[in-house]
Amino acid sequence: MVSMAAETKSIRTEIASFQTRVLGLEHRVSTVEAHASFQDRDEELLFLRSKLMDLEDRSRRDNARQLIQKARTQGHCQLDGHAIRISADFSKETSDRRRAFLALRPQLRQLEVKYGLFDPARMWITKNALSKDFYNPEDLRGFLDGLSLTEYSTLTPHRDMMATDQNTSLQDLAPGGSGFDHQSVIPCPGGQDLERLLHSYDDRGQVLHAWRSIHKWRIETNPAPL
Repeated sequence: MVSMAAETKSIRTEIASFQTRVLGLEHRVSTVEAHASFQDRDEELLFLRSKLMDLEDRSRRDNARQLIQKARTQGHCQLDGHAIRISADFSKETSDRRRAFLALRPQLRQLEVKYGLFDPARMWITKNALSKDFYNPEDLRGFLDGLSLTEYSTLTPHRDMMATDQNTSLQDLAPGGSGFDHQSVIPCPGGQDLERLLHSYDDRGQVLHAWRSIHKWRIETNPAPL
């Protein structure tokens, strides 16, 4: 136990001073008390560690954030010839949310949405001068699914909104009468008013978009690949 206490003190001393020795930071970084775990069977020390925590106290949180940022900027860190890796300590729930956010990156790139993942698990996105923060990956997924259906149109909105007859041909909506392919008009469940995006390709393979509000009907498309 005496040896363990001495080792604990040594580790705490190193943790309290290494930001100056390794990173050149003068700010004090708070540490959590080192703790030991023993097996009842043989009372052998299993591990002894001390780690930086993002605690509620603002000064501690700011210091820990500064240390991590400095470590990222500096790159490789060494202490007495030993390589050191400094990273945030996330809970399993937070780590799972971060992984779920990262899994949405292909969809974000496909929709040309700029994004950034910030600690601990916050995704910031921006598109067409609209910026938004998400803390739940499912909320972001739902937002992107809606965004994929609501890309802005190159057609005239007033012209689109006037074409409300269920038998109106989509060719009438296209500029210059170029027309749409893969079009279908089907009953809308519940007979509710819906806004739907008309999305198809003209004979030149150009993507065309249009907003339309149709009573009891909606437009669905099956775009051919470019």
